[in-house]
Amino acid sequence: MAKSTDKDYKFMKAALDSGEIGKFYIFSGEESYLRQFCVNRLHKQLVEGVCEAFNYHDFNGSSLDLEALSLAIDTYPMMSDRSMVLVNDFDIFGMNESNRTRFIEIIEDLPDYVCLIFVYDTITYKADGRQKKLTSAIDKYGICISFDPQPASELTAWTVKKFKSLGRDISRGDASYLVDISDGLMTSLNQEIEKLAAFTKGEVNRSHIDELVEPTVEAVVFDMTNAIAEKRFGDALNKLHTLCEKKEEPISLLSVLGGQLRQLYTAKLALDAGKDAQYLQKLWGLSPYATKLRINASKRFTVQWCQKALKLCAETDLKMKSTGYDKQLQLEMLILELAGK
Repeated sequence: MAKSTDKDYKFMKAALDSGEIGKFYIFSGEESYLRQFCVNRLHKQLVEGVCEAFNYHDFNGSSLDLEALSLAIDTYPMMSDRSMVLVNDFDIFGMNESNRTRFIEIIEDLPDYVCLIFVYDTITYKADGRQKKLTSAIDKYGICISFDPQPASELTAWTVKKFKSLGRDISRGDASYLVDISDGLMTSLNQEIEKLAAFTKGEVNRSHIDELVEPTVEAVVFDMTNAIAEKRFGDALNKLHTLCEKKEEPISLLSVLGGQLRQLYTAKLALDAGKDAQYLQKLWGLSPYATKLRINASKRFTVQWCQKALKLCAETDLKMKSTGYDKQLQLEMLILELAGK
């Protein structure tokens, strides 16, 4: 999770657009698509050209030697104003005391021509407050950029734009639907967009999406919840069986189901208190399309039903974790109990 002091993608994009690029960055966060986009932009703006091989240095964090890093940093750029040093997945807070001291010396004395970037992909970057000298040095000399999942509304606009760049059209409503059944990350969403553009003709629509895109577990569980709302209990159980056949863990499915039911309960309380769809959209971080679906579903339930449903989920969670009974069967029994409620 990003700290409140971390900067975000928009901050980094503004720096790239203005050309005011710093000397030391730490890139972390789930959104690898935007993280790589910024790495590519830095590479292009700083070192791309005839002397690129001389001015660009990259290191694998698992085998990083600090003296080799220092040498790369001190190497003056050739026929360029800047050099770029990239370090992938280095456990900064896993260093011994001697290396921590050396690392602090290095970042305290970074030359103006260098751009040093630590990128975190396969390991998580998490500052260790117990290492106060190191933490203070990073805060003083570096800029931490957290590339977090983008808001659904921005993902929808980006999806429409991405289809246009591929010579295809999609309505905003269908783009919102695609975002809603995805995992909310641009890397996987980009793959689905490219697949849809390649294997369809004409304007991309919802039928194409349903045919070619595998919805996330969250999207299927919402359909299951909606089936309960519409008293289609057989459909709800069929969706559950489909997920279990795909080896999804019942405890994980219960967690997602509980989250969906909490959204329905929240919607009931918010609407009863006079709040509107925009309030819920901001609260949940969902697209207008997804928010509308959940509001419509909530109208089929009472506050009392939601309260009882959440209590049943909590009881089922306790049974799953404290007994040896078949977990899938317990989840099926929960669905049947929800149907009874």
